[in-house]
Amino acid sequence: MSNRKRSRSVGEENRAECPFTITYATGPAATQADRQKNKKRKRDGQDDDKRVQIQISPFSPTGNFKTHENMDLYYTVEPGKRWQDMTRYNSFVLNSVKYYSEGFVNVANEVTIEQQKAQGDGKGIYKKSNNDWVARILEIRASDEHHVYARVYWMYWPDELPYGTLDGKKTVQGRQPYHGNNELIASNHMDIINVVSVTGPVTVNQWIESDDEEIQDALYWRQAYDCRNMQLSSVELMCKCQTPANPDKTLIGCTSPSCGKWMHHECMAHEILMQVYERLGTDRPHRTEGSAVKEEKPEEATRPLSPTDAGEKETQPTIDVRSGETSDNVHVKKTARETPRETETPTPGPTPSRSITTASAKGSAKKGRKKKAADSKPYLGLFEATLKMQDGPTAWEIRDLRENVTGGDKTWTEKAHSTPSLLRGAMWCPDMLLMSCGQHGTPGAAVNSIWLIGMVNVPKQPQPFNLAQSLNYRGQSPRKSMIMAVDPFDSALDLLRRLNPKQTTDHLNAIISIAPDLTEDLLSSVDQPLTARRCKQTGRDYLLCDYNRDGDSYRSPWSNQFDPPLDEAGSGGVGAGGNEGAGEGAIPSERVRKMEVKANEAFDVYRDLYYEGGVSSVYFWNLDDGFAGVVLLKKSSPQGGNSEGVWDSIHVFEAIERGRSTHYKLTSTVILTLSTAGGNLGEMDLSGNMTRQVEQDLPVDNDDSHIANVGRLVEDMELKMRNLLQEVYFGKAKDVVGDLRSIGSLSEGARDREAQRELIGSMRR
Repeated sequence: MSNRKRSRSVGEENRAECPFTITYATGPAATQADRQKNKKRKRDGQDDDKRVQIQISPFSPTGNFKTHENMDLYYTVEPGKRWQDMTRYNSFVLNSVKYYSEGFVNVANEVTIEQQKAQGDGKGIYKKSNNDWVARILEIRASDEHHVYARVYWMYWPDELPYGTLDGKKTVQGRQPYHGNNELIASNHMDIINVVSVTGPVTVNQWIESDDEEIQDALYWRQAYDCRNMQLSSVELMCKCQTPANPDKTLIGCTSPSCGKWMHHECMAHEILMQVYERLGTDRPHRTEGSAVKEEKPEEATRPLSPTDAGEKETQPTIDVRSGETSDNVHVKKTARETPRETETPTPGPTPSRSITTASAKGSAKKGRKKKAADSKPYLGLFEATLKMQDGPTAWEIRDLRENVTGGDKTWTEKAHSTPSLLRGAMWCPDMLLMSCGQHGTPGAAVNSIWLIGMVNVPKQPQPFNLAQSLNYRGQSPRKSMIMAVDPFDSALDLLRRLNPKQTTDHLNAIISIAPDLTEDLLSSVDQPLTARRCKQTGRDYLLCDYNRDGDSYRSPWSNQFDPPLDEAGSGGVGAGGNEGAGEGAIPSERVRKMEVKANEAFDVYRDLYYEGGVSSVYFWNLDDGFAGVVLLKKSSPQGGNSEGVWDSIHVFEAIERGRSTHYKLTSTVILTLSTAGGNLGEMDLSGNMTRQVEQDLPVDNDDSHIANVGRLVEDMELKMRNLLQEVYFGKAKDVVGDLRSIGSLSEGARDREAQRELIGSMRR
């Protein structure tokens, strides 16, 4: 693939020069072919510019791609030797702001530069806008303080989706109706930029649609774009129109156990208005028979997912501590002729790629086409409908806008149910909960009944069905209102998820005592905090787990001996030189044991550099077609003080050897416990666990290549999970605590923070 850069037309005088370009490779097969082709040139040191590397994607969308399973990317940097010769850093400082690897940043372009020029004469203070590009920093390298570069993944604004983008089964361009105002699209479009193009940090969260309690306070993404084949990942479809939800618009969720679906407010309103129009037309008045439905005030809709103050909070992503060659941070100095505002310059004007082109606002406009008959809205200008929800059954308030019709009612209510011809299945469930998509809070008013309408002989007054009589209803989440057949194992796991993860071991033992038949399944499925033991032969600490256990004995990775010693029957495992399968706790073959020793030494260095303490252990065992292993890392905060913390990482992998390449499957679990206690601030306890999985085919030259491949996979996975904890989970907990202790409203707090930032910015000028 050719090198790819974001297209821009800014003048040369405003460009932040960057001599590096990215070229994409097709995969490990191409890597091997290039290695054989360039075998002779390695002696001259010319192959550094063509070295293919892999970038494990930090993005894991909930949807799927049609072509590739993930967004992992093979790439080369040109000139590669110059890039590799530069020092790798964890962070850089620009205009007194520190930026970290794995963090999100705003990047200047020609639009933001023109805005800054217009305000450069003191006409106003520059404010961030959606015209800035957004990128995620993958790597920082510098030759000196004047030459600092970042390798990034671009976050696309929906308007930038190029022509020919495949969204499901259709080809699209630009923003789609389901994209929110503050929504971004993650991508594997990689570039290297000069860091003087960075204008500031930005918070970007992942929105998982199935999580009803997820609240987005800044920019967010749910969909991903694979630049290799111009495909968008799938998004959840809903409503009878089978289209995704726009986070800024209201969804209506049915509380019926037999339905439980989410529908667009517009679709429901269109349906009721079409019924009114077909009944009254343009000249017939409406007259209410009997007593009218009591008029009610509409419930205040919950606020949309995307706030108006985008990027109001500064992000503090996890510091990317790498190998020994990695330094702490690098300060970026400006030349004497530059001013602080002039450092916010765009990256150099590159050549646009054939398959990656930025769609302008003008270019995204589609040609008009005639609407289908089903899409027509003959009621426009004649009737309006407003959803009414309070104590009784849900109803629509209809307003008659026809001025030429006299007599009859100008305002009345219609029951929120359809005619028999529109029924789905055996019943139609009209009583809804009004809830903003992804918004957690009081979902409208309580619903006391569901109206059932038979398929045949529909009665005029359907009999109410009380929700309290339905055992299949869960009031806390309309999307999870169906309770299926109860499985004891699933119930045990669900119970553990609801209990404090800090006492997982105690809770697990209690459940096993209640249901001993689940002992084996629970012990093999539930990860517990790691414990350490000291090797009697070497005096070094090692970690205990099921993978180095044989009965009540545990094998030390340093001495390869069990403690307590096994009986005279000897330890399990295979003989020297063999590669037959061996179970957990068995001693590996001679070949696998040698790799285990090297892996322990390598991860011991990694742990010391990355965690600055703690304990690590690596255990390997044989498989029929390869080998498997587990990498264990544990770090505890020093005893005493007002705060405590424990980090446990469990990385289990399988390596299936296939000649010159190996298929790796890594399953990683992080167990984290943090607690603080202070006289003024009170007590806080954050505990939880997270599991992620990745599969990858990587080239292998010899057994040492396995150690390097597993090390890269584990390092990238830990970075991804740490960043997710820092930005999403910790950020959300911080927001919740801040909101609980906040005296003023959220909008007032946002205005105060914006005013503070503007004041600080004016003082710096």
